[in-house]
Amino acid sequence: MTTVEFVTFEASKSYLENPTKTITDTVKWVAKEAGFISAYYGVQTEDKNIGHIVIVWETYEHHDTVMKRADYNELLELIKPCLAAPLVMQHVPYVIPNVALESPTTELATFRLKDSQGKELVESGLRTLSAEIDKKSRHPPSVWNEVREKPGSYILAIGWDSKVHHEETVKAENFQKIIGNLLQVADISLIHVDLKKFTV
Repeated sequence: MTTVEFVTFEASKSYLENPTKTITDTVKWVAKEAGFISAYYGVQTEDKNIGHIVIVWETYEHHDTVMKRADYNELLELIKPCLAAPLVMQHVPYVIPNVALESPTTELATFRLKDSQGKELVESGLRTLSAEIDKKSRHPPSVWNEVREKPGSYILAIGWDSKVHHEETVKAENFQKIIGNLLQVADISLIHVDLKKFTV
């Protein structure tokens, strides 16, 4: 299944001033690898010091093969100019991720189980929330799945016209009820990023 790699980091001054220039060598290195589909980058709306790189792979195994290469350290050196602190990398399998990533604003909502017994409730709630969002968003489908590195954590990716459009939409009673039910079984955090697709 298509896998999305989310790379999050405290951004360097160079990245904040010119992300396209700073990230170019990194993405060009990755883009020549088998299984690479596309890459996106941006800065978080809520915290302008946090950078995001998103890479879409045909499968997780394609990414894993790259990490096992003898020259993988070359990639680690290439990305260093983007970073002011160590990065965090997460992988999530999605069916159709590109619409959410290519929207004017991408919401990334993380749901962390409070108790392993709540897994079915969280997944049911996410299924319902995603379906309702797709009725209101101009950029369906929204996509969600479990984070490979963090069992019990899920990332829901949604495309919106803007952060304001998101905030106004979820004020509706049906959304408040669904989110309220999810809050009983999961801790929720969310951010927004205006992602730019890298042209190789």
